[in-house]
Amino acid sequence: MQQSSPWFYLVGLPLVLGCLEVLFAGPGWGHDQEVLSLTFLGHIDLKDLGPKEPSGVAWGHSEQRKPRLWVVSDDIPKLYVLKETRDEDDQSTFKITKTYSLSPELTELEGVTMDRFQGAVLVQESTNSIIRLGSDTFKEVEKVPLAEMDGFDNLQDYFADATSNKGLEGIAWNATQGTFMGVKEGQPPMLIEMSADLQAILHHWILDEDRGLTVPGLSQEKLDISGITYDAHRDVFWLTSDKGQSLFVYDYHQHKVTQRIPLGYRAGKKGKGVGRYQRIRKAEGVAISPDGVTLTIVSDKKDSRLYVYAIQE
Repeated sequence: MQQSSPWFYLVGLPLVLGCLEVLFAGPGWGHDQEVLSLTFLGHIDLKDLGPKEPSGVAWGHSEQRKPRLWVVSDDIPKLYVLKETRDEDDQSTFKITKTYSLSPELTELEGVTMDRFQGAVLVQESTNSIIRLGSDTFKEVEKVPLAEMDGFDNLQDYFADATSNKGLEGIAWNATQGTFMGVKEGQPPMLIEMSADLQAILHHWILDEDRGLTVPGLSQEKLDISGITYDAHRDVFWLTSDKGQSLFVYDYHQHKVTQRIPLGYRAGKKGKGVGRYQRIRKAEGVAISPDGVTLTIVSDKKDSRLYVYAIQE
């Protein structure tokens, strides 16, 4: 995906376009990292393509080992596979090329990533479980509740006090460390590091104001984390917040937020300029492209959209 072109197309339709560069650098938190910004490229509606309540997104592969974007939706037990193509003007197009039906009980899926073997790994919030799919068959091969992992004793009080929609909400594979990082949505928001074989909880960190997780005008009690992706190019995590309508750049070596970026865009039809600024509602998942150039956000409920941003350094 070229950063030089401001025009972006998906699923054969012209995208709503934006030239707004979104930038917010929070307090320095004592870090020396570069400040990042996002340039809005466009969005598509997903509900007409299948996922009515998209809740997780990740870059993975097809059965032929081609790069593909995976999307899960918490209303139906399916995995949607999207292919990116370029037209003669080098403009990007996404279309759903395949869907994989999962076990009927696998509703309320809230996150997706890939493991070291390039197999899909999903999160089910209702059972606080991790589901591993076969890398070739995309069929369920393992389901591991957090409660069955070694080390859960250190977390069980936090899950016992949480409501049903404040449980496990997203997952990312950290290829650098060789571990999974899960996020608990709220009461309190939390990062949970798990072993590659999903047999043990290695560490956990409560995400609070001391770690830089704040949004002006939003109480800490309402602040949540709704998605996570690992950025191997910058060795950081990107976290989405539904209630906070924000992205957080998270340095997991120091376990601090280094930057908050509000999620929004200005949009208008091609050739007609840009419209009013709009915030993204119900941001549920985030994925970084394999080349580290773009971020993809999916939103739930009424909008049910896929948004694409270019990362600027």
